[in-house]
Amino acid sequence: MDTFNNVKQWLEEIDRYASENVNILLVGNKSDLVDKKVVEQSVAKEFASSLGISFLETSTKDSTNVEETFLTLARQIKERLNFILSFFFILFFP
Repeated sequence: MDTFNNVKQWLEEIDRYASENVNILLVGNKSDLVDKKVVEQSVAKEFASSLGISFLETSTKDSTNVEETFLTLARQIKERLNFILSFFFILFFP
């Protein structure tokens, strides 16, 4: 639970030190340890949604959503860059 409670502080640090419009994805790990789960998926998902970020649960033990996590972040970066490029072309090549 301590890790989950620190997410807001980490997000503040991202806002402070990262470049503007950085992509953020909240990832809950070790989803295979159901009996040791401290934060319910619905709570984490609602929290991420309230911040306007995506959420995924992963498990490297059984490979759940590991690839999907990277693909989701890559897709979000690509969409952001496509938006920036299209804006650039509108400005400089009307």
